[in-house]
Amino acid sequence: MLPISARAACGFGIPPSYSDIDEVIVTQTGCGSTLTPGTPDALRCSKFWVEFGKPDGTEYSQFNLENGVGDFHLSASVEDARKVLAADRFFELNPPAQQVPTDTALATVTVHRCATTVSLKIYSEPQASPSDAQTNRLLDDLRKLVRMSTEKRLDTNPHVPPDIDLWY
Repeated sequence: MLPISARAACGFGIPPSYSDIDEVIVTQTGCGSTLTPGTPDALRCSKFWVEFGKPDGTEYSQFNLENGVGDFHLSASVEDARKVLAADRFFELNPPAQQVPTDTALATVTVHRCATTVSLKIYSEPQASPSDAQTNRLLDDLRKLVRMSTEKRLDTNPHVPPDIDLWY
């Protein structure tokens, strides 16, 4: 992982800095068609959201993963998410426009820094036109961060906070 500067750099004309990121939210509605029934056995095709940067730690809600449904606190921090974003050069990503198909799973990566919100939306292939390798790598690396984290179960019932739109 790359070192990250701890100096805040908000302001007009100042390039984005990973150290300014105070929240990273990842949501995913599955993979392939949203109409596909069943319980996935891997995080890659499950329905979840994770919020790095909450005051009381990282919160993760899983809706349909086999043997993993519920609300959790994760050991991964916003600092860990910043390192992934920096390693995958989030601020330099420029994915191609995708056709917006119906009934297709969607993943988003939303980054809050200073007074700015930047979001990437990636529709699931093969229903959607392909995304680029760099954007897919970022999403895979963020899912890996979730997968490798220690979980502490808070509840067996997942929830969606009002500030996260998981049901596009």
